[in-house]
Amino acid sequence: MSELAGISEVAEKTVGRPVTWEGTLYVRDRFQDQTIRHGAVEQFTSSAGRIYAWAVERPEGPEYVAVMQTASIHSADDAVRAWLVSPSK
Repeated sequence: MSELAGISEVAEKTVGRPVTWEGTLYVRDRFQDQTIRHGAVEQFTSSAGRIYAWAVERPEGPEYVAVMQTASIHSADDAVRAWLVSPSK
């Protein structure tokens, strides 16, 4: 499975319906002059709304993450920050 296919699959599971890929965005999140995360975030849309999704490299293989756009998540940067502070990551 390609990385985009894995990311797309997790985006569809997150919203429970098909998604359409819109493009790739690049984020760099910094805290106290240190880069916390940087990389590509794929943007999708569906009838449920916008979804931001990406791969996180783990020793056992990639973990695919998807975050829905909400009232407090308006961008790929917001989605990554929300995931970084989430206790479930």
